[in-house]
Amino acid sequence: MFIINSIWEYFINFMEQVLFIIFIHTKLHKKANFKNQSFLMLLFLTIQFIVLCFMNQEEISSYITLLLSCILDIIYVLTFYRDNIIFRLFWGIAYSIICLIAEQLTFFIPTTLYDSVSTKLLLGGELR
Repeated sequence: MFIINSIWEYFINFMEQVLFIIFIHTKLHKKANFKNQSFLMLLFLTIQFIVLCFMNQEEISSYITLLLSCILDIIYVLTFYRDNIIFRLFWGIAYSIICLIAEQLTFFIPTTLYDSVSTKLLLGGELR
């Protein structure tokens, strides 16, 4: 069962990265192509994916994980996009706020509907 839960966590983290890419690419403009830009973008997102998977597997606080994810998102948009710095910071932070709201909803809805304890919602939990 642990393997299925791990695969599910990897899938969720992967989808979070995909949604981040879609969200940011629709809001901001990439910098002029520099050598290996696509490779470096993919490498950065892969490293972020690995870090998030590790933090989730080690059951580190979701707020710390979200904070690190927000910092990495901001570094990503500052590095690879050419828009005004205020827009880049705003959209980098906005995505993290959306993720925070989504995470709070995933805890709030099952807790109110099923009167379940939050451990059932964490990694390996019945409702996860």
